[in-house]
Amino acid sequence: MPTQTLRRLPARALTLAALPALALSLSVVAPHDLRAPLAPRAALAKKGDEVYAVHYSYERQSTPRGDEQRARYVLMPRPVLIPKDKHADFKERARALFDALKANKSGSYGKTAFNAEGGVVFVFLDPEKEVNAPFIIAEAVYTFMEAGAQHVRFRQIPKYEGRDYTKADVRFPAYQLVLPYWEGLPPAQAPGALLSLSDGTLITPSALRAQLTASDPKLVEELKASLSSGDLDAAGAVVGALELLRAEGAPVKGVAAGLLPMLSLASAELRALALRGLEGLDEPEVNAALRRLMDSADEEEALRAKAAGLLSRAKDPNFAEAAQFYALRAQDPAVVVAAAEGLARAKSKEATPELLRALARAERPVRAAVVKSLLERKAQRDLVAALSGELPLATKVEVAEALCADRDAKVQESALEHLVRQPDGAAAARAAGVIVGLKGLKGAYALLTEALRHPAAAARVAAAEALAQLGGASALKALAEAKADDPESGDAAHDALRAVYAKEKEAVAVKDAQQQPSLALRSAAAGALGRHWRAAKGPAQKKLLEQITRLAADGEAWVRGEAARSLGEVGTPEAQAELLKLTQDGAVEVQRLVSLALRAFPESVGRAYLNARLAEGAVEDVKVYVNALDSLGLLLSVESLSSITPPRLLEHADARVRRAAVGALAALAPSLTGKPRDGVVPKLEPRLKDSDEEVTLRAARGLGAIPTADAEFHLNANMQSGGQALSLAVVAALVQHNSKGAAESLASAMDLEDAKVREAAYRASSGMTSAEARAELKARLARRLEREPDAALKALIEEQLRGL
Repeated sequence: MPTQTLRRLPARALTLAALPALALSLSVVAPHDLRAPLAPRAALAKKGDEVYAVHYSYERQSTPRGDEQRARYVLMPRPVLIPKDKHADFKERARALFDALKANKSGSYGKTAFNAEGGVVFVFLDPEKEVNAPFIIAEAVYTFMEAGAQHVRFRQIPKYEGRDYTKADVRFPAYQLVLPYWEGLPPAQAPGALLSLSDGTLITPSALRAQLTASDPKLVEELKASLSSGDLDAAGAVVGALELLRAEGAPVKGVAAGLLPMLSLASAELRALALRGLEGLDEPEVNAALRRLMDSADEEEALRAKAAGLLSRAKDPNFAEAAQFYALRAQDPAVVVAAAEGLARAKSKEATPELLRALARAERPVRAAVVKSLLERKAQRDLVAALSGELPLATKVEVAEALCADRDAKVQESALEHLVRQPDGAAAARAAGVIVGLKGLKGAYALLTEALRHPAAAARVAAAEALAQLGGASALKALAEAKADDPESGDAAHDALRAVYAKEKEAVAVKDAQQQPSLALRSAAAGALGRHWRAAKGPAQKKLLEQITRLAADGEAWVRGEAARSLGEVGTPEAQAELLKLTQDGAVEVQRLVSLALRAFPESVGRAYLNARLAEGAVEDVKVYVNALDSLGLLLSVESLSSITPPRLLEHADARVRRAAVGALAALAPSLTGKPRDGVVPKLEPRLKDSDEEVTLRAARGLGAIPTADAEFHLNANMQSGGQALSLAVVAALVQHNSKGAAESLASAMDLEDAKVREAAYRASSGMTSAEARAELKARLARRLEREPDAALKALIEEQLRGL
């Protein structure tokens, strides 16, 4: 291993400040071992996030012998590892060096202390160790001056106070650090060190960097010599520098001649380094050497694959295609991706079947690159055929979704047909969205009709929504075949039918509401007449209301229910009178939509009916419950509080009912006072722990509208019980309380690990306006400023403090 030399300087001579990040050990001409327990050089070269600074140690150089009357002492540099972020700050850098000085001679330093201000370092000497003060002063002055101090001051021992110490005040000789040039190659940091070339020339790191960037011929020869030396450390440093400059857009030219011989060395590590260094060198000599390695019997498969990956990017197609076929079978996904990208432009007919075989790879980035290349090769038909093959389902979905963007309508349709039929419901749902976005796709309605039959509810719902957007008679025909009683998608299909009829001409909706043999179509048309009434004027409105009124007396309950929906859309006193007649209808289909429509009229009109729907012994129907509860919440029916709060509703097995009941309570909470308001808290508190997230969020909103200590307690107690969404809802609820207690609870959110919740809590501070809350928050935020690890959130805290 090349040695690192410490040059002897006379007294008061300048020494250099830091060891480089790649330093591993020190060999010196004096009889001192300065070896340091440093990290492996290759890892440091790659990271480049630490700096080796130097502290100085006062050491005996020789003992008295013969005519020599006294021992000789010298200041010796020793390495100190400092993180780059701390090294950048003078005080942090100086503190780390002081800690190293004390650790080196703790017994001699005693209770010595440190401080720094501006560019001045203050050392507080231990009076009990005054005998050691001269060498402590020497070590400190050299160490801190090299670290960038203007001067050093000493305190607590009077004879050394009252003056500024610099190197000129130190009378001891010192060593200067000289490193082999490669120790100072970037990304290593060696600020101030001298770097030695093989001919003995000494240069600074900045001069070395300049020569490197300029591809100086003399330095290039030095690099080549280091590469061929067989020294793993030297070669690693050179390759690291080559990679860095290549990434910066300033590649070093002429080094290939030093890298190529490394491909034949016994060390696999050196061969791997050579391949790293050859990245991007598309030269005949380089390509030939890479081909030899790729075709060799090298036991390191990864090296042959890496060579193939590099060769696959060659401009010469003879080299590139041979490498790409090889690399396409490599274990390293990055190598396969590079090969696939290269084969997109290959002239060989074998490229397409080779790429198709690579579709079976497990790595998604590989498959994406292969599909992209096949599309560039115009192999769409081959990909369509692959959809019928033995590829895994996920791969087929990826292929089909990629084909959806093709310009060929037949290819698009084949891909979409596959997607709406395959078992992945999420993929089929996405396909429905693609279909509606493709204008002019001839098979759109047939494909969406297929999706309406999909086993997954998500696909059926997406297909219904897509058909609603397309509209027209074909959409009505397709949707009429959907199962209206499907508990997961029946409502979506019926809503889509109604949306289509709302976009159709009024005459179509009126006719189908009267004459359609399909009950689904007739009821949907009836439910759309209210929207048509809103768009009509004068006599046309009167005729439509008459038609809706007749449908309200239809023999089919579903049609009567949809007529009730339309009466709610109309919302006039005449419509109200007709709707009240339907409150006597016992059919559950009618009760559902009367409960929905009553929210369009004054609260007093529908209160009794809606309360009756929720009473024990009434029709046990989830949709009736949900519509009645939602309507009572929207109408702010405080008088209905007792009807909303029975446990059988708040604890119902169906989450939809719990959501509606808790949502209604949350809507009523701001209007409640006294005992009724206090009584809501124990109703809402258990729902903060509900298994359904939306229920917990509505419960938090409700408790936010009840500014009592009890509500605050429950909000704070459940701050972390339901994940991020509930924590954010609790923060928002606490702001509504606007009290000192709420501020204290909000402060607890500022201590959570979730940065998003902490941010919300910081921002919420400005929403509290009471003097006692703001005073509490000001104190809490000031403490949080010291502990907050995120720089952006620190800035937010400072902003909030200025506002308080």
